[in-house]
This record gives sequence, structure tokens and C-alpha cells, in this order.
Amino acid sequence: MTNALEILDPLKTKDWDGWLVTHQESTIFHSSPWAKVLVESYGYKPLYFTTGVNVNPAVLLPVMEVSSVLTGTRGVSLPFTDSCKVLFPRTSSAMDIRGSVVHYGRRAGWKFIELRDEALFNDQDQFACSFYLHHLDLPVDPQEYFHRLKHGTRTSVNKAKREGVKIVVTESTEAVEGFYRLNCLTRKKHGLPPQPLRFFRKVHEHIISKGLGFVIEARFRDRAVAAAVCFHFGQNAIMKYAAYDYTYQRVRPNNLLVWETVRWYAEHGFKRLSFGRSDMKNEGLRRFKKGWDLTEQLLNYYKFDLKLNRLITNSHPFIERSPQVLSKLPIPVLRLVGGILYKHMG
Repeated sequence: MTNALEILDPLKTKDWDGWLVTHQESTIFHSSPWAKVLVESYGYKPLYFTTGVNVNPAVLLPVMEVSSVLTGTRGVSLPFTDSCKVLFPRTSSAMDIRGSVVHYGRRAGWKFIELRDEALFNDQDQFACSFYLHHLDLPVDPQEYFHRLKHGTRTSVNKAKREGVKIVVTESTEAVEGFYRLNCLTRKKHGLPPQPLRFFRKVHEHIISKGLGFVIEARFRDRAVAAAVCFHFGQNAIMKYAAYDYTYQRVRPNNLLVWETVRWYAEHGFKRLSFGRSDMKNEGLRRFKKGWDLTEQLLNYYKFDLKLNRLITNSHPFIERSPQVLSKLPIPVLRLVGGILYKHMG
């Protein structure tokens, strides 16, 4: 099959999502709405390697071409995507799929190829960087699941209820804007600039407003003090972005937010909820996620240097290596930094 894969643009392919939803492992990240968000926010070029949408099951490796004067031209599967599984039948060869992408990348003049699925590699292959990935196989009975949780997790949820924290699930533009306010606070605390507001507006336009996601807010005294942006497609969902105002930590809004997200997806018949990736150094976040009885696995990213013809380790962008510097900057400046640099990070 080497070099035989067809390259399609999901934005120009008829019934892309109707075909895709038949795959049990398909997620919002394989879909055309997510492709639209990336293309319209950052100008990336979609190149989705597949055997064609009329074959079932079909190979699918989504790639975006990122052209940057700062970081070079490269293929990424996929930018700003926690995990991007390749959808392919067992009879397909991972080496054949990789070979098709490498062959295209050489002709297109790419510097690198970045892939985020271990199925394309073996245990001896060198990975660029690693994260933790957590997910929950959603329970049939949410209340039974709740009673299985650790005492501390259940106590925090109940405390939020006693304090009067209320949960609102909404698809409104105003909620996206409210989430962005909280996201700026959270990113500043961690020494990272926020993604541009236009990115989240595109998320609302192409995903949330189409019934493929929502904003869930934890409100305390009529003020949103924590919020998350969730996506869903087929049987799978993800809590993609989460943020909160740290001055309200004592009322435990995050705990109630997570519980109500789990309950919503379980009651609406979804099978799996991803909690996204966690930096391996962020033990606090990892402990929080462990409190929800999640499945944890290592998530490796791979970076193939086309000039050197080998896998290499990652060199982190400046904004990921300078949290102490960036955390001291005011939010308007951080927003400006994010607006300039995120396109190049891909």
C-alpha cells in the first residue's frame, strides 16, 4: 500500500462526517467541524490520508500542513489535538501508512512530521515527548459510579452543592466568552498565554452551535467561577478545555463541574469520556483526575525529521519553557503573545 493512500480534504468531501461516524473510535478530532476550526483559525492546510470514504473500514490519518516562518513547514496529526488515533483496519500496515505520509512530506518540502498515535510505531521507536491521557468508560448507572468514587471526591462534590454552586449547560455565545475570561486567568497562573479568542469563536461556530459540544458552567452567586468546553461525536466525548477562578477554589466548583459532565454524557448514551492529556510534571492535575476512577495511559508524540531521516526528541516552544516569565505578564499582553505565536506552534 505504500504511497497508495488518497489525500482528501474533509471540507470538500461529500458526507465526510456521515461516513466517519460509523467508526467506533472516531472522535470530533477526525471530523470536518474540527478541521474547519483549525483551517479558519490558523490557515492550516488539511491533508487527510485515506483509502477513500467509500471503503469500510477505511484507513484515515488526518494531517494538517503547518507553514510557519518561525518553525518551518511540517505535517502535524493534528495541531491542538490531544490524541489523534489513526483509523485503519487490521490488514493495513502501519509502515505503509507512515510511508505514504513521509513520501508526500518529502515532495512537499516539509521539515518534520509529527504524529500522535503509537499504533504507527513500535516499542523501540524514540518518542519526542510524553503525556498522561485519561478516559472514563461511561457508567450505565451514574449514581452507582458516584458511590464508588473515593471519599474525598464525593465530599468535594457534596460541598459544592451545599455552598450553592449551580451547574448550567449551554451552547450560547455568551458562555464561550465567559469561558475565555476564566481561561485567561488559568493560563496566566500556569505561565502560558491563552489561545486567541477568535479560535474559541470558531469552536462555537463550527462545533458548539452545531450540537457537537457545549459549555458547562459552575456558577456561584450568579457568577461563572469554573467552566469547561466539551465536544462529542459518535459515541465519544472529551472535556477539551477547563478553567476556573482560583479565588473560588474553596467552594469546589471543579468537582461538581466534572461530576455533572460525567452524568450528562452517561445519561445521553455516550460510551467514553476523555479527560484529555496531562503534563507529566503536573502531579496536582493527575491526582485530581485519579479521584474520578479513570483509566490512565501514556501518550507519546513522535517527530520524524525528514532531512535526518529519523525520529527525534522534541524541542519545546519558548512559551512552554518560560512559565515563570510569562506568569508575570498582564493578561492583555498574554493575549497578544498567544494571538501571535499559537499559529506557529501547531
